[in-house]
Amino acid sequence: MNWLELMRRTRKMTNILQVKLLSENARMPERNHKTDAGYDIFSAETVVLEPQEKAVIKTDVAVSIPEGYVGLLTSRSGVSSKTHLVIETGKIDAGYHGNLGINIKNDNETLESEDMSNFGRSPAGIDGKYARLPVTDKILCMNGSYVINKGDKLAQLVIVPIWTPELKQVEEFESVSERGAKGFGSSGV
Repeated sequence: MNWLELMRRTRKMTNILQVKLLSENARMPERNHKTDAGYDIFSAETVVLEPQEKAVIKTDVAVSIPEGYVGLLTSRSGVSSKTHLVIETGKIDAGYHGNLGINIKNDNETLESEDMSNFGRSPAGIDGKYARLPVTDKILCMNGSYVINKGDKLAQLVIVPIWTPELKQVEEFESVSERGAKGFGSSGV
């Protein structure tokens, strides 16, 4: 598909994204403002992430991305700026109709200690407050842990047009730029 075809297809698109809720724990994606680029995506489960731990959080939401587009499941600015939680951007291709999973890591450092002083009873929630877990008093969580509660706004789904050109192997490029192959800080740090 060339760029012109993509633009024509974009104009023909309806303004509807089909969303399927896969369980009673799923929540319909939301936008706070009509001009927001992304739809908030919610966790469908409660998970505790200890420092340096990774997980794929279930959303129990499936979407039908139209051909010529890709869904980007990315971090919400509040989560990334106010916590040590790192959400890896996931790509949802047209044709994928499965459960959207949020690939997340708690980037807090693990403190090595032989005693139990690194363990507390209340991990932080993504809102910065201490979490209340539906567990017994006997649970110990490592300091620096986060709890992601069912229903927390954790990621955003942004849908963008894509260009999928045919590939052509060449010996030399048709155009030459000043930059050439300079990268990784070549223009300053």
